[in-house]
Amino acid sequence: GLHLLGIALETGSEFIPKFPSLIAVIKTVLSRNLLWLLSADRLSIFAATLQVSFLTYESCRSQLKFQLEKYMLKLMDVVT
Repeated sequence: GLHLLGIALETGSEFIPKFPSLIAVIKTVLSRNLLWLLSADRLSIFAATLQVSFLTYESCRSQLKFQLEKYMLKLMDVVT
């Protein structure tokens, strides 16, 4: 699941901002699930979550400012 999503983001990330319906899904469903997956105990899931999150926020950073802030706060909680 996460690896397939990562591949899709690697190959088509420049096209995501052109589709408002896709941005809406990323803002709600994907962001919420990525935050939840940061609490995963398995290192492989955690690493894949970091990769997908980076690709998502890198390609859509102007539309996902609030989600990026929540993600960074959650990541700091996990690290500390």
